[in-house]
Amino acid sequence: MKWTERIASVFFPLHRAARKHRVAQALLSRVSPVLSYYHALPLDDALQREWALLDTHGSLTDWYEHARTTGQIRRVLERSSAMDIGCEHGGNGVEARCRRAANSPMST
Repeated sequence: MKWTERIASVFFPLHRAARKHRVAQALLSRVSPVLSYYHALPLDDALQREWALLDTHGSLTDWYEHARTTGQIRRVLERSSAMDIGCEHGGNGVEARCRRAANSPMST
C-alpha cells in the first residue's frame, strides 16, 4: 500500500486536473497506473482519492487472486463428483456451474 500511495501522489493530481477534459482523461488513463473515477462518479476529491488508492492497489496486486483456467476448475469439480458441469470464460473470468451428485453427503 505504501507504493500505491507514492504512485497516487504523483498521478492523482494529474487526474484531478484533467477531470473536465475528456481527451486529457483518455490520454492520461493510457499512461497512468492510477484508476480514477472523475469521469464516471460525482464524488468529492477525498472520496475520489480513496477510491483511486483502493482500486489502484487492487489492480496492481492481482497476482494474489490466483487465477485458474477453465480446465483447472473443471478438474476440481469432477473430483468432487459434481454433475452437469459447465465451465467457460465469462464476464468476470471463468464461470462454472454444476449440480451435486445425488449420492453426495451434502444432498441429504
